[in-house]
Parts: sequence; structure tokens; C-alpha cells
Amino acid sequence: MNLSNYINGVTKRHGQISNALYPGYKIHAITNGFHSYTWTSPYFKRLYDRYLPDWENEPELLIRVGEIPDTKIWKVQWSAKKI
Repeated sequence: MNLSNYINGVTKRHGQISNALYPGYKIHAITNGFHSYTWTSPYFKRLYDRYLPDWENEPELLIRVGEIPDTKIWKVQWSAKKI
């Protein structure tokens, strides 16, 4: 850490704990991201296409997932678990 210009933790909480453990070092918190389209199952892709058009190009639309009926989400969830 002595030779690093930038030190990061994985989450805000990790950054807070690390700062307490290592006084004198500024440890930044970052959040790991992911590519939502790549990590979404084909079942959920079809569901999102129906209820959240263009989600694959604008993943911030996924914040509206609460608008999808729970029964539809559960059905897709169970279908995805069967594969």
C-alpha cells in the first residue's frame, strides 16, 4: 500500500472498515459493475423485452422492474431454475 497511488475496497462498508484498520491511508470504495445483458437469462430477457422495451440498450430501465407483475416474475424465475 505504501507504493500505491490509489487503494480501493469493494463496497462502501469495506472502505469504511479498511480505513479504520489502516489509518493514514485513504481507501476508496467502489462497486463492481456487470454487463446486465450478458448475465440475464433468456427467460428474463423475454420478460424484460415485453415490459421494459429497450432495456438491453438502457439498463437503467431495470429500475422499473417493480412494474412487472409478481406472478410473471415468479413464473420466469421457476422456468429459469429448471434449466
